[in-house]
Amino acid sequence: MDKPNGTYALGVFCTFVRPYVSGESRGISTQKKGFMKDFFDVILESSTTDTSDVNKRHYSKAKTAINEGVWEGINQTDLVKFFNGCRKLPQWKASEFFQHLDKARVESLFDDIGIDALSQFQRCLGQVNIKAPSIDKLPSAVSTWLFEILEANADNRDLLVDGTAFQPEFELLDDLPLAEGHISSGKLHLGRSAVAWRKSPSPPESPDFNVERTYLAQMESA
Repeated sequence: MDKPNGTYALGVFCTFVRPYVSGESRGISTQKKGFMKDFFDVILESSTTDTSDVNKRHYSKAKTAINEGVWEGINQTDLVKFFNGCRKLPQWKASEFFQHLDKARVESLFDDIGIDALSQFQRCLGQVNIKAPSIDKLPSAVSTWLFEILEANADNRDLLVDGTAFQPEFELLDDLPLAEGHISSGKLHLGRSAVAWRKSPSPPESPDFNVERTYLAQMESA
C-alpha cells in the first residue's frame, strides 16, 4: 500500500485503516467522506455531540456545514481534506474527539478480520513505524496511534508536521522481559522507552522514637 501524498497524521491513519474496517458488514462506507462520518461515529462516545458554547463559536458558517452528529460545525468539504492528510483537525474539534475517543470501540472493529488480513495490515503499518509484537496486539497499537494523533491535534500540534518522526513506534511492553530493562542516568530504560527513576530515599541518621512507639503499640493491640 502506498503512503498518502498528504502531510498530516490523521490522513495517514485513515488511509491505512480504511481497507480493513470499512464495508457493509461493519456499516462503514468505503468512500472517503462517508468513511470519515461513519468511522468516527462508531468510535466516539455519543456524548461527544454535547459540545460547549465555546466550541460552537468555531462552527463553519458555510452552506455545506454539518449540522448534527460528531462532525457538527465542520464543513463537509473538509472531511476529504482530513482523509487525504492535507488539512489538520481544528484544535476545538480534535479536543472533542480526544476527550470522547473510545479505544475499546476502535479495537472491536478488528474482531472479525481474518488472520491473513491482519497479518497484511501488520506489514502495512510497519511502513509507518507502527509495530505490534503480535497480531493480537495490533488493535491496541492502532487505537493508541489514533489516541496520540488526536491528543497532538487537540494541543494544536501534529505528529508529522511538528517533526515527531513519520509516526512514533508504539512499543508494547507487556511481554518485555525484565532482564532487558536497566537504570542509567537517572532513568529506567525499557526497550526504546525511558522514564525518570527517582533514587531510593536515604534512611534517617537516627531513629524516630515516636514512630517506633506507635508501631510497638499497634503490634501489642493486634
